[in-house]
Amino acid sequence: MYAQVVPLRRMPRALSVLDYGIPRGMTVYPGALVRIPLRKRTDFGIVHAMTEQTRVTKGIHDIESVTFPHLLSAQQLALAEDIARRYATPLTLTIVACCPPLQPRKLAAATLVPFVTPPKHGFERRYVWYRNSEGKKRWFGEHWPRENEQTLIIVPEKWHLREWEDIVGSHTTITSDLSPKEYFKQYFAIRNGETAVVLGAKSALFAPFHNLRHVIVDFEHSPHHKNWDQAPRYHARDAAIRLAELWQCPVTVMSHTPSVESAMHLAAHASMRAAHATRALTIVDLAEEYKKKNFGIFSDAAQEALHRRRGAQRHRCARASPWRVHYRRVSRMRTRGTVRELHPSVDLPRTRPTTSLPSMPSHAAVA
Repeated sequence: MYAQVVPLRRMPRALSVLDYGIPRGMTVYPGALVRIPLRKRTDFGIVHAMTEQTRVTKGIHDIESVTFPHLLSAQQLALAEDIARRYATPLTLTIVACCPPLQPRKLAAATLVPFVTPPKHGFERRYVWYRNSEGKKRWFGEHWPRENEQTLIIVPEKWHLREWEDIVGSHTTITSDLSPKEYFKQYFAIRNGETAVVLGAKSALFAPFHNLRHVIVDFEHSPHHKNWDQAPRYHARDAAIRLAELWQCPVTVMSHTPSVESAMHLAAHASMRAAHATRALTIVDLAEEYKKKNFGIFSDAAQEALHRRRGAQRHRCARASPWRVHYRRVSRMRTRGTVRELHPSVDLPRTRPTTSLPSMPSHAAVA
């Protein structure tokens, strides 16, 4: 019997998984944290799978020791493998994201609670659109996690955490700003089921959940959910949906303005819409607006909707040229209870300014 081990260090994609022998009397399982010989040093590794055959013909090394027999769950291993395969990145990158800081002295003193088999509630995908934070707070109060169950809340940016901190109360925060000492403490609190609500950005998807029962993705329309600056370049919304599938728990995608992907998905699966917290959607093709000689940033349907609201639109920007200024007074300006609608348009000369743009009224906007 051989163990396929993922070294917890940066490795080429072709060498992400290495075969090691299992010494007599040693028992290892998938998800175990082990010490392995690698080149001229000893490194940590995660057992990915067990196999009876190996491609190594001679000189195969054995696992030196087992630090934790059950560090990562089967769901974590599957999520890491799916992200690595979908985004063509080394498996070592995603497995390292699932592990705590590798500090031998602290790892020797840490304790782990064995995994339990949670009841299967079944995977369910829901969309909720709210108007304000009060609606979000009211919805979460109706879906508060039960005892011994964990809820994951994903937000695109760190400044969104404050709003959820006021809603959930006691929680554990996972962000990239945590020091190794803080992350080590939070990691094992989540792993041992000591916290019910896990709040964080994209990195919280790789937390070691003990009994995950609900996944929430807030502000799902935000482009900051995309990990664009380094590999793996995954999207947090898609990864959260896959995580919920692995744990067989419901996932709720929330926003005050749904993304185009969610709108198209709902058009084909209307049953996923939460009837108490959704609105009608209209998808507009801006290419068709160009054909109608509408070169502004708002479609005709959006302008009509804005005109029906009081004081919603204050200016209009141009998309045609970076040095041509178009401005129209299309806002409804309230003055002591009266409403005035102004619609004249003016085109300024198409010249490139040397120091600053020519003076213009305060309501104008430069494209």
